[in-house]
Amino acid sequence: MSDREGDLELALSRHNLGDHRFGGPAPTRAGGREVITVPACTIDGIVGRLPTPAAEAISLVWIDVQGHEGHVFNGGAELFSRGLPVVAEVWPHGIVRSGMELDQFCRIAQRYWASYWVWRRSQRYVQYSITELPSSARSSAPPARMTT
Repeated sequence: MSDREGDLELALSRHNLGDHRFGGPAPTRAGGREVITVPACTIDGIVGRLPTPAAEAISLVWIDVQGHEGHVFNGGAELFSRGLPVVAEVWPHGIVRSGMELDQFCRIAQRYWASYWVWRRSQRYVQYSITELPSSARSSAPPARMTT
């Protein structure tokens, strides 16, 4: 999933099948990653091809694309404007590595959601206003699960 239809380069992880990454303009080959070309599509494109009852039944979106989340948000304007809850990883380093600035990512999220939730081990999920996302994203070192 991305913000456009077409081919993208994907850097593969040899050790973790959940850590393949789109690298933005120039995928990283750091760590000896093999880079392959894969077809990309948008969420709106996929949802648009579903039968109407199936498309209307979507009630949650789960996104974990190693920093490429903002691009997926951009490719889902129609779907996300419905205000659906989304679970997404917010990994500042990965967002920047994917070719998107943190402030741009935050503006995209603010377009669709008024608040977000962060898992805090001691307190469980804590809700924040979406206006706090820019400072939260800048201070976040490890990936955090964000639920809108």
